[in-house]
Amino acid sequence: MSRQIRILWIDDEVCLLKPFILFLQEKGHDIETVTNGSDGISKVASGNYDLILLDEMMPGLDGLTTLQEIKKVKPEVKVVMVTKNEEEGLMEKAIASYIADYLIKPVNPSQILMTIKKLFNTEEIISNKAGEEYSKFISDINSKISQPLNWKEWADIYLNICKWDINIDELRDQALKQTHFLQKKNCNTEFSNYVEKNYQHWLKVDDRPVFSFDVVSNYILPEIDKGKTVYFLLLDCLRLDQYLVLEPLIREFFDINLDLYYSILPTATPYSRNSIFSGLLPIDIADRFPEYWSGTSDLDKSRNRNEHQLLDEHIEDLGYELNPKSKYIKVFNIEEGNFVLRKISSYKQIKNSL
Repeated sequence: MSRQIRILWIDDEVCLLKPFILFLQEKGHDIETVTNGSDGISKVASGNYDLILLDEMMPGLDGLTTLQEIKKVKPEVKVVMVTKNEEEGLMEKAIASYIADYLIKPVNPSQILMTIKKLFNTEEIISNKAGEEYSKFISDINSKISQPLNWKEWADIYLNICKWDINIDELRDQALKQTHFLQKKNCNTEFSNYVEKNYQHWLKVDDRPVFSFDVVSNYILPEIDKGKTVYFLLLDCLRLDQYLVLEPLIREFFDINLDLYYSILPTATPYSRNSIFSGLLPIDIADRFPEYWSGTSDLDKSRNRNEHQLLDEHIEDLGYELNPKSKYIKVFNIEEGNFVLRKISSYKQIKNSL
């Protein structure tokens, strides 16, 4: 165990507990005993205990009454009820009084030790297990990036790194967090070199990643072909790790298929987002639609003002003529988002025909 646990055992048959006490003391814990509920309450009031082991059947104050009084004195202390009674109603009363766990007699020392570990060492156990799994993960990653990888394999590496971002944040292990930071930095360097080496070639061939300009043709139009009402939500600057935090909430309402695409370069919003809507590279947007690609000092506002027009042009270029045209809504703040939520049912009534 990583630290000594101070335990108070309240049981009217203390004489039978000697083997348990010796066992727990050998494991490094500090054990005190009392034979009745009243003395137990007094001990809790005057001392600092990590755990109370409380017998349910005692003369005088019974276990449930003692539990209630202990919680009045030290509501934060963990209490484990030890009982011969498996009656459901009793356990419901005990749980309602906030016991941390309960054990059914006869108990053995190992059961008590496991309960202590569960109550006080869960985070440490999880962290140690995560450390072992992460060591294997970075070993596998380093083995992979030492060899030539294709764009699908790099996408898988990125997805797994983002999943570990979330796991490590939940563990709050600073050493593991620093190790992960360095691992990501190494992967970023290798991936940047990979993209730099292959990007120009990808723009000339079909065997390449899905790029920004492929999103509408690959994911939106096939759903329109099925006669479905399609809601296309584009969240600017949403990282994959941020999405993964939100995904469990979304899964409560929707079935999800997660695919990754590669952003065009440069990845800045005026270029990559307009590429999604237009199906073109920025140089082609400037050539074909100079009226939509004005050059000013405020690129984001000027070049993102015509996304709806670019989307409709893109859909028409792909051979589709929507009737009525697509509906486009841009949300900048919470108030506008709430307005869209109120109107969402009316949008569903819009039926596009091809």
